[in-house]
Amino acid sequence: MTNLAHHINSSLSKELHAMIYLLGFFAQKKSFKVYAVGGFVRDLLLGKENRDLDLVVEGSAVDFAKYVAKNLPGQLQCFERFGTAKLSLSKGIVFDMVTARQEFYAGPGALPDVERSSLKNDLYRRDFTINTMACALNPENFGRLYDFFGGRKDLEKGIIRVLYKLSFVDDPLRIIRAIRFEQRFNFIIEEETLTMLRKAIGNRVLEKVSKERLYNEIRLIFTEPSPLKVLIRLNEMQLLKVIFPRLEFNERLKERLRRLEKGITELVESDPEGKWNYFILYLSALF
Repeated sequence: MTNLAHHINSSLSKELHAMIYLLGFFAQKKSFKVYAVGGFVRDLLLGKENRDLDLVVEGSAVDFAKYVAKNLPGQLQCFERFGTAKLSLSKGIVFDMVTARQEFYAGPGALPDVERSSLKNDLYRRDFTINTMACALNPENFGRLYDFFGGRKDLEKGIIRVLYKLSFVDDPLRIIRAIRFEQRFNFIIEEETLTMLRKAIGNRVLEKVSKERLYNEIRLIFTEPSPLKVLIRLNEMQLLKVIFPRLEFNERLKERLRRLEKGITELVESDPEGKWNYFILYLSALF
């Protein structure tokens, strides 16, 4: 089994590196088992730092979060019904903690019912194989990689693959997410996954998602390195007209978005600490 301790020691900033070890220490002290999962592990293997950490806790994630918050003061939010908590620290470090669980969907696009489960079952509920890897943080096996579903192999091949056939039905927002990841990493959507995605689009499953959840997912498009690439791909998949029904996505608009992306790049280079609302900038350009 591969160990990621070397990646943690060499690829992270001093602040995040220290936090990772502290989390493991706190977990051991209070008899929790804690794993970094999803995007953090994916990006670690890609040599990138991700300051938004998803943590799976065997035990109560809410109880663990409350204990961590006593030692690492920050803004704590707890969601008892779902067994989740969010702790926001300084310098952009965020811990999203969930109790190891499995989910059951009453219908397409519905919020899931949840119950406690194992690490493996928790990872199986996730969107794509590249986001199913976990890294142990407890000191006795610190850095151990858990890869039950071939996520590392797909990451090395540059493939976006769902875990089961009803994935896009259970959570239609995975359609947009698949396209975001495909364009962000220059990956390809695996053939069978693409077939299921197109079928889900044809069945108009996105209409079953609440407007609030759809809005939150759309906002994420404009935090990508190149929102224009995502918008072009959405247009190719006949999805842009679902998201923005009145938008005419022509060459004139694409050129305007290209100029905006260039301008934003120059803006960030001149003021890296600036707080820019990319969503408003892109909506202004789009309309």
